[in-house]
Amino acid sequence: MVSREPLVCVDDVRRLCADAVGQRGVNNLRRTLRFVRDGARSPMETAFFLMLLFPRRFGGEGIESLEMAYRIEVAGEACLLTRRSHFECDAYLPQAKVDLEYNGILHEEEGQIAVDVERANALEAMGYRMMTITRQSFFDGEAFGRLMRAIERRSGHRQVRVDSDFLKRQEELRRFMLRRYLAESGVTDDEAGALEEMA
Repeated sequence: MVSREPLVCVDDVRRLCADAVGQRGVNNLRRTLRFVRDGARSPMETAFFLMLLFPRRFGGEGIESLEMAYRIEVAGEACLLTRRSHFECDAYLPQAKVDLEYNGILHEEEGQIAVDVERANALEAMGYRMMTITRQSFFDGEAFGRLMRAIERRSGHRQVRVDSDFLKRQEELRRFMLRRYLAESGVTDDEAGALEEMA
């Protein structure tokens, strides 16, 4: 994975919309911007973030207060628990102080496992909680659903009844987000939870 500065940021697109009033498609672009955040580092992190951010009518959790790439400075006794000076959250629930992390294949390497454990311990020492979704649980519809319900409870939002229509929309959205990976893998839906080599 290679990090680089983004070619464009959300504020750039907002300025473009302001300058392009009346142009074809600009209203759609402006409406879409409410679901766009700076700081995405990978397609899978972005897909996970959007599952949490999108409105419930689309199958998302509708957590609009969600922040991407939120920076937490390591302080106090937590400095003794990690080699890092700060953490960046894939998705952050500010009202609950919960760091939501997508752990892809790189997190399965032995050295990275130790770093991830240090992160969880340091965050806990500073009063934060970390919840993790692995690539396996993202590809497993039932495991993913359980995690979404847990995040929903943690989010502090008013509890919304989860009915079969919503669960169907959420599963359709999950499969849409993963469509390229599912197609490339050549696996059936039943096999999706057992994927071994997805990024």
